[in-house]
Amino acid sequence: MKTYSVRAKLLLAITAVFAAALVSGCGGGGGQTPTKSVEQPSIAPSGERSVRVSNYNNWDPLGETQEDTDQRLQILALRSGVAIPESWDAPWVKPAVTPEAIKAINPNTKVYRLYTLSAKPDRDTDWNDPMNMSRMMFPITKAEIDANDWWMRDANGNIIKEGASVWFVDVGKPGVKELFLQRILERNAGKGFDGILFDYWLPYFTKLSELTGCTLPVKGYSSDTNWQEKAWKPFITYVMDGLHAAGYKVIGNCAGDLTEEVDPIIKFQRSKLDGVVYEQWMIDWPYKSSGWLSGDRIERRIYAFQNDPLDVWIGEYGLQLGVEDYDRKRLVSLAGYYIAVPQDDSKRSYHYYRSAKVFWDPLWDFSIGKPVETAVKISGKYFWSRKFTQGIVLLNYEETESITFTLDKTYRDQNSKVYTGKVTLPPHTALILAAVQ
Repeated sequence: MKTYSVRAKLLLAITAVFAAALVSGCGGGGGQTPTKSVEQPSIAPSGERSVRVSNYNNWDPLGETQEDTDQRLQILALRSGVAIPESWDAPWVKPAVTPEAIKAINPNTKVYRLYTLSAKPDRDTDWNDPMNMSRMMFPITKAEIDANDWWMRDANGNIIKEGASVWFVDVGKPGVKELFLQRILERNAGKGFDGILFDYWLPYFTKLSELTGCTLPVKGYSSDTNWQEKAWKPFITYVMDGLHAAGYKVIGNCAGDLTEEVDPIIKFQRSKLDGVVYEQWMIDWPYKSSGWLSGDRIERRIYAFQNDPLDVWIGEYGLQLGVEDYDRKRLVSLAGYYIAVPQDDSKRSYHYYRSAKVFWDPLWDFSIGKPVETAVKISGKYFWSRKFTQGIVLLNYEETESITFTLDKTYRDQNSKVYTGKVTLPPHTALILAAVQ
């Protein structure tokens, strides 16, 4: 997570995600919402889908029944990438969600362990039961942090925290980075994970003041630059290099996208990673009511996703059940993926939050083939079109203007509605269409 991850995560994820027992992201009405907790996919994970799916922000795998829980495991295995916290393979989870269980269904799924970098949530089991460390998001115990005074403190000496659930750790203190890496390696040895996915990136501690009310400067650091040089960069270098040496891939949530490499600290973070999560995509952060972003922002995101050399997971956190125009935003968000995805999509995947539970969206089964060209943008407008081998995608991200487009053939949408000739897309709408044979 870069500072934007702190910003979004700390205000909303405390209630929305910790309520589901884990940290989740960087942190109305309008339209129908799915009524089933799990939608059964209609085709097998054989490369027939037009979208590659990951699972970022779905941290609750359990169903109400054994059958539902089994089905969720099957759903997870349809994804190209899966990040799972330690709680998913705890003894009380039946069946346990492990790399072995997922890969027994789909050997091609890459499975990552999920941890936090700079923040310890009080959902870690060692807070209330020092002898039980079976579920950890931050791999160093509270007792060890207390004993060594490794908490991050503000200018008045107070521990910096958000609400009562997230406590920040000073990763620049002697011994932190060494124990942090040691514990991750110990806790995951021989379990079959392909890599580690980290949340809570903190290259700028000044942003914490806006969210936590802490008094700056942070104790021991005079500025963001001082924090980066004394603490953050040495910590990231040691941990990421150590994980790579052990054979793990590393992905960072909100650790910076391609367009942000003008910032030296973002460029540094990305240099230590194999992949990143774009947790904000077409929809704004939930703490801003999951509204629409500006067109120029979307254009930059499309460019970044198209050209980013790293593995990129979209984890649209603002798209949650109950937000205004949920179904419209759900379609726009996926259309944005189709407009931006490179011809070679092997390092790309898509997902959105929904409700923290493992789910399947029937839209992901609606096949339009593969891209046959790069997206075409109308000059001066935030309107894109892109042809696929079996369909076409149209995205109008204009704020107030409707755009008319002439189709080259007859198409149908996911609801079997037929489109031909001229179609008009109102502002902030999209069409994902399959060709009628």
